[in-house]
Amino acid sequence: MKLLKKGTKGEKVGKKSKKTRVIIIVVVVIVFFLLLKGCSGGEMTTMVTTAYAEKGNLEESVSTSGVVQAEEVKVFFAPTSGKLANINVAAGDVVQKGDVLIAYDSTKLESDFKQASLQQAKSDAGYNSAVADSADNQAKLKEANTNIPVLEQQIADNKAYLKDLKSKLGQSQRDTSSALAKEAYEIQEEIKKLQKELDELSPSDTDAIAKKEKRIQKLQGELSRNAYLQQIADSSDYVVEMEEEIANVQELIAEYEAYKAEMESQKNGSETGVMDSYDKITYEADKELADIAYSEAQNAYYASKSGICAEFSGVVTEVSAVEGSTVSE
Repeated sequence: MKLLKKGTKGEKVGKKSKKTRVIIIVVVVIVFFLLLKGCSGGEMTTMVTTAYAEKGNLEESVSTSGVVQAEEVKVFFAPTSGKLANINVAAGDVVQKGDVLIAYDSTKLESDFKQASLQQAKSDAGYNSAVADSADNQAKLKEANTNIPVLEQQIADNKAYLKDLKSKLGQSQRDTSSALAKEAYEIQEEIKKLQKELDELSPSDTDAIAKKEKRIQKLQGELSRNAYLQQIADSSDYVVEMEEEIANVQELIAEYEAYKAEMESQKNGSETGVMDSYDKITYEADKELADIAYSEAQNAYYASKSGICAEFSGVVTEVSAVEGSTVSE
């Protein structure tokens, strides 16, 4: 579409009008006539008509041939691709600055804009989610890498402590058992000795027999006590305390090992969830592409809403657009 600026010369040959401001035109009657009169010596006076000078315009018409060029020419191209809805002008129409010359059908462009907007929102959400997940996995990986060595050391320390407890308890039990067994053996040996001596005594030696029998009876009582002590040796306060401590340490080791297994699982899972440089480039590229598509769709939609407008007042010289046709930018 071509638009010539209004009030300028058109493309045709014709008359050219020119107005010139006259500052002052003074018609002066030359007094030479009076001088002649004075010299004529009595001849009859000739009448001369005069007029007052006035301000006004003088018009001059000039006829010529040639090509006259417009002061300003604007060729309008489609600001965006889309379907044309209305062609509001034709060749020869006079338009004013700001008049809508061609209007777009913005239906599809509006739909494209909405889709691009949704795609951009989706891309932003995906990018932000990936960044957040990566940061979360990075924190979990750091936690696991920090805790695993500590847990391994705690497990090792408690296992060593458990071994020491069991060793002490075993030694204590062995010592107690050994002492009681030794005592029982000594009592039994003494009883055997007394019994032999008793067998060798004369039945008439009643006092000696009574003493030895009394001693044997006492030793048998000590032997019964020794057997009872051996029976309850595993339930002594020391043993009970040691066994409780051993149980506590074993439980603690189990907790440490379970937590260590959890940290190892967390480490394995978070390592794959940390965004590497290639993942970051991919997500950023997708986001940038979505932003570009959104910007282009937005510009196209708003350009279609504005249509093609006259940038100055003038005359339309040519229109090649057709209503309902699809144009390209």
